[in-house]
Amino acid sequence: MSIALNNAICQSRAEILAKIKRIIIDNLNLDLTEDQIDDDSPLFGTGLGLDSIDALDLVVGIEEGFSIKVGEDELYVFKSVNALVDYIIDRNKSDSQVDIRQRLGMEEHEFRSEEHTSELQSRQYLVC
Repeated sequence: MSIALNNAICQSRAEILAKIKRIIIDNLNLDLTEDQIDDDSPLFGTGLGLDSIDALDLVVGIEEGFSIKVGEDELYVFKSVNALVDYIIDRNKSDSQVDIRQRLGMEEHEFRSEEHTSELQSRQYLVC
């Protein structure tokens, strides 16, 4: 994967990550900064300690913030911030690819040739 492509993917991922943290802080009225929320810590239980009422507020915030609908069978994605990022990227895969292509100034066929060497939207974490 080219360095430019990796950087564009990481930037997009970082933007989604920051937005999710802002939604968590704002919607749940938490007295935290984005830096205080660990990307891989559980959102419920031992992590942030969110409860079922918080879960409802968080689902609504994610749905509104990313213009998606989270199904009842998809609530498993709320286990960590990184899990939410993966879910949102997967849900918005084609939009993310267009955005990345635009940032790089690539045409569809150029992007596809880069993409086939690495799965851009896989659940593997990139080195950002």
